[in-house]
Amino acid sequence: ARPSPPASSRAPASDVAQRPRLQASAAEAFPGNGADQLDFFDELESRELVSQDDTIHAVLLARLGASGPTFVQRAAIAKQAGIVEMAWSPQPRDAITVSELASMLVGAMPSETQTEPLARCRSLGIVPASWRANRGLSGPELLAVLARAFAPRPDTPDVLHAETDTGDTHEP
Repeated sequence: ARPSPPASSRAPASDVAQRPRLQASAAEAFPGNGADQLDFFDELESRELVSQDDTIHAVLLARLGASGPTFVQRAAIAKQAGIVEMAWSPQPRDAITVSELASMLVGAMPSETQTEPLARCRSLGIVPASWRANRGLSGPELLAVLARAFAPRPDTPDVLHAETDTGDTHEP
């Protein structure tokens, strides 16, 4: 095992090879739709690491405009929408990785396949090329990635809203 750098030199979102489990997720505190969405996204901004549950809740809100009140319901919605594979069953409070987020984002793209989702997200400029696949994400980083993923870009087609675009901008 490689030695860990001193705490002061570590980035807030570290490798999650030995995956941390969060005490509680922001999605548990603010599980609903409507006004809870704003509180949820505000809470995400304060998180040093985000969980599987936080991430699926955020992706569902950004992509579909709604989410379920529990992790089990959010997982079922994400599976039905093709955002995650049917066999997806992580621990809700486990930290998310860049690679796992990329898979969710590619799953949210109507015309995309699951082949090399991290490479696809990097090529679209959604995920920085310097981020390793097993790197964790902070709340602000997750929000920035979602903003890039779900915001229409003038130089490329809006792949995330291709089938549901109503002309409105959907931002987390």
